[in-house]
Amino acid sequence: MSKIYIADKSTLDKVRDNTDFIIANMMTMNNNATLKTQVAANYFNTKKNGKVFSVFFNAWGSSQFPTGIRRNDAVGMIARASTDSVAARNDFDDYAIFNGLTVNGHVDSDGEFVVDYFEGEDGFDKFTQDVYVLFGTSYVKIDIDATGETISVSDTKRDGYFPMGGAVRSDKTIRPFIPIAKYYASEGTSGTPMSVSGAAAYHHMSHNVALTTFQTKGNQYCATTIQDTFLLETLFQVVFATRHSQSIMAGCTNYNNQVQITKAETGVNRALIAS
Repeated sequence: MSKIYIADKSTLDKVRDNTDFIIANMMTMNNNATLKTQVAANYFNTKKNGKVFSVFFNAWGSSQFPTGIRRNDAVGMIARASTDSVAARNDFDDYAIFNGLTVNGHVDSDGEFVVDYFEGEDGFDKFTQDVYVLFGTSYVKIDIDATGETISVSDTKRDGYFPMGGAVRSDKTIRPFIPIAKYYASEGTSGTPMSVSGAAAYHHMSHNVALTTFQTKGNQYCATTIQDTFLLETLFQVVFATRHSQSIMAGCTNYNNQVQITKAETGVNRALIAS
């Protein structure tokens, strides 16, 4: 039987300090966007494990319930949504195709995503610079037969699987990660749309207005794409094994309170109501 060695606190502290030193120096050496983007690519390439996570949904004729059945490497896994105050258990967080890196970044004129800062690095700012989440590139397979539909995702290309659209470059090569804006778009300090924390999101923007508004950042930007939606909806179904999103997380879905004005006034920009 092999021996098991348990490090004392002093040794663990030294390992931590050495790791912090290495990371700090790596980020100093790689203090340009091209190398940082390569660091992100290397991270996702080394996180690959080849596992297949699947969920099966019964055909309508068999069951009208939205709950799915986990299959392959997803069997036995648990996922619960966290809140602002409670970090719930989510076994999928250990895998980069479901839980990636938070960064400041931008899309260059060639349509390639560039990492500017990693979260935790000096210079990272979620209030004044665009924030993205990088998901490891996943490959998808959808099997449909008389019994129902099986959705499978993996970080490794397999027969019958296709890459998520957001990972496919214009020259058809596959990047190792997919950038998704972390926050709803809001008007930034420069008047162009931004993905930042703590800002009021755009509302009621038409398709045509969105086209011109988002391209003020550059002609490589847009409001959203079907690729973004497909990625998030597919991962949601696999992680939570359901198509009923509000059974997992829901905001305010119904609000009809009508507050009576206590005192009517004219010529002022206010409305007085009872406390």
